[in-house]
Amino acid sequence: MLEKKKISIYYFSGTGNTYIIGKEICRNFNARDYEAELIAMTDIEPGEVKTGGIIGLAFPVAVQSTFPLVWDFIKKMPKAGGTKVFMFDTMQIFSGGIVGPLKKYLSARGYNCIGAMEFKMPSNMRTKEKVDDSLNLTIKKSISEAEKYVESLINETSSWSRLPLVSDLMRQISAKDSLWERMSEDLSVDRRACTKCGLCQKICPVDSIKIHDDDYPKNCKNCISCMRCANYCPHNAIKLKGKKLQQNKPIRASDFL
Repeated sequence: MLEKKKISIYYFSGTGNTYIIGKEICRNFNARDYEAELIAMTDIEPGEVKTGGIIGLAFPVAVQSTFPLVWDFIKKMPKAGGTKVFMFDTMQIFSGGIVGPLKKYLSARGYNCIGAMEFKMPSNMRTKEKVDDSLNLTIKKSISEAEKYVESLINETSSWSRLPLVSDLMRQISAKDSLWERMSEDLSVDRRACTKCGLCQKICPVDSIKIHDDDYPKNCKNCISCMRCANYCPHNAIKLKGKKLQQNKPIRASDFL
């Protein structure tokens, strides 16, 4: 049985999918008399992570791994002396370059990796309309799986597997800065729809969007293509490869502020 130490789940969520699952994970822990809290990686310095309790790490899959912001946070976390850690991510199809490499890195830093889980959630890069209810069904299924994952962590039956060669190679590809820079070039502003409301600038997690002298929003080079700006633009004015998104807004834009 998992000891009842405080559980701190450090998360990053692009458009809200990971936030939803993180809240559900916390709710299930707390319902079983554990003390669990959800903390945004953007709200705390990684050196302040407490290694005396149990740590959770949560994030979306991107480029078969995860965003540079997440890796930077994890790499700056303190070393541990056996601190138990579990992870979960949200994805559309598959990852391949995060579960194994993360276990390798954390184990070398003194963490005890007790469980990993990947939840399928709706894509935040959809440019085609869907008329069925499959997206809601996907979310409901993952919420149900979140409860089972918590049970496995508490009962200590969860696992964290690793495929060294394939996953390490995929991680190396996703770590290239040039790859992320090219992805950010796919976003553009439709000036006919943009009202210069500034919401995109406010909710950007890496302060990549700038609006100077009442001009239209401009994307800087530190963009990580999390798609938060495009999905929460109230006028759907940010395009992906010239196409409008079918926006994914699982939570309110104010939850990011």
